[in-house]
Amino acid sequence: MHESMDEPHAKHTHSFKCGPLLNEDRMLEVCSLYASLHENRVLKLQKSLPKLGSSLRKYGISYTLDENSLILSTTRGTKEPDIINKAWQLFELLSTTHVPASMAIELLNGMQTCLIKIGIQEGGLSSLYGIKEEEYNQRWECIRHSLEILAETVECNVFLNDNTVAAVGKDSVELVKQLVQHCILYNVCPGTAASNYNLLSQGISIEDPHKQHVEMENSASAMRIMPELSSFCTFFYGKQVTQLRNDFKSVEAYLKKHGFSCQLFSAVEYCYMMVSKTTNTGDPDISSKIWDFLKLLSTDVKPFKAIEAVNGGLHYDFIPTGYRYGKFCSNAGITEEDFAKVVWPRIELGIKEISSQLKLEYFISLDFIAVMGVRGVEVLRHFVLQCFCLRMPTAISMRVGW
Repeated sequence: MHESMDEPHAKHTHSFKCGPLLNEDRMLEVCSLYASLHENRVLKLQKSLPKLGSSLRKYGISYTLDENSLILSTTRGTKEPDIINKAWQLFELLSTTHVPASMAIELLNGMQTCLIKIGIQEGGLSSLYGIKEEEYNQRWECIRHSLEILAETVECNVFLNDNTVAAVGKDSVELVKQLVQHCILYNVCPGTAASNYNLLSQGISIEDPHKQHVEMENSASAMRIMPELSSFCTFFYGKQVTQLRNDFKSVEAYLKKHGFSCQLFSAVEYCYMMVSKTTNTGDPDISSKIWDFLKLLSTDVKPFKAIEAVNGGLHYDFIPTGYRYGKFCSNAGITEEDFAKVVWPRIELGIKEISSQLKLEYFISLDFIAVMGVRGVEVLRHFVLQCFCLRMPTAISMRVGW
C-alpha cells in the first residue's frame, strides 16, 4: 500500500468540527483552527500565499504558516459565518492535492469542490473499510484511466494523487465523489458508470476506460509509483473556437512537451478541450501553469503569447469583473444596470490609456479581464478595482505608477 505523504489534519480545534459558533447576539465568535503539515505541503502553501493572502484578508481571515503547521483564525472583520470552514477547505485542498492555487481560491467565492480521501490516510476509504493493498492498487488504476471521462461527463477538473481525488467545477462535482467512492468500496469502474449519466452529450467521446484498465491488468503494466495526475475540461466560444482550431497543433505540442495530452471536441456553437496529465514531469507547479495557459487561451490570447507568459517571459493577471464566484460585481453588490451605465464606461475610459502607456495587452471575457506585459500589470488591476467604487468621480485620474 502506498503510504500517505502527510497527515495535515492530525490536530485541529473543536470549533472546526462543530462549525463556527455564534454568541448570544448572533455575532461570530473569534476562533482558530490548527493543523500540522508535512514540510513538502508547507512549501507548496508558501508559494500560494501571494495569491491567497489578499483574498483571505478580504473575508476577515488571518493565517500563520510556519515550517510544520498552519493556524487559521477569524477576526472581528469576519462577516460570513461559514467562511472559516471554506478557508479550511481551501488550505486542505492545497495541502493535500495539486489543485492550482488560482483555481482553489475560487472555493471562497462559491466554486464547488469535493475532496475524497481514498487511501490509508486518516479518514481514507481504504483505511475505514479495510481495502487491501492489491485491491486498492487495482482500483486506483481504474480511477486513473477514468479521469478524462469523469471530467468530461461532469464538466469539471479532476485531480488524482496516491491517496486523494479532488474535483473542482461549477456544479455536479458531488457526482465525482459518488463514482469514486463506488470504485473504491465496490470495485465499480467510475468511467463506465459516468458514461451512463450522459450529462454532456448524446455519447461520451472518450474510449471506455474500463477496457484500458483490463488491458493494463492483463499486461501487468500498473504504475508502481503513483504520480499526480490531472484532467481539465475547458470550453471555448465564438472566435476562440476558430483560433483554437487554427492553432491546435502548437497548443498540442506545448502540452505534450510538459506531459499533457489533449483532445478537441466540437459542437455547434462551441468546442471543448480535454487536457490530461499523462506523465510525471518533475515540475511541481506544472498543473498551475497549464491551468493558466488554458485560461489565457479562453480569452482570445494567441497560443504563442500564452506560452511566453506562463513560461515567465511576461507578467500576467486575471482581474475578476463579473458576477459569478465572488467577482468584483457580486462582491460590491453592483447591479447590471450600474455596471453597464457607470462601471464599464469608467473601465473603458482608462484601460486603453493605461495599457498604452505601460505597453500592456488586455483581453476581455465574461467574468474577468486578462492582462499581460513586461511591467505594470498591478497598476491596471488597481485601476479596474477603483472603477467599482460607485461614489468615485466620473473623471478618473489615470497616472502611470498610481
